[in-house]
Amino acid sequence: MNRALGLVPHLFVKDVDVSLSFYRKAFGAVELFRNVLPNGVVLFVNSPSETRG
Repeated sequence: MNRALGLVPHLFVKDVDVSLSFYRKAFGAVELFRNVLPNGVVLFVNSPSETRG
């Protein structure tokens, strides 16, 4: 069985779009997937950054 090695932080923010814009500029993050509830609330976004060396 393959398991991912490392930690994955989960951030809770009030303004998802503003936060993702910052992560794009600061870390090169790219949004891969967004899960939105029927009422428009963003449940989670998968957005890894390109910080690997």
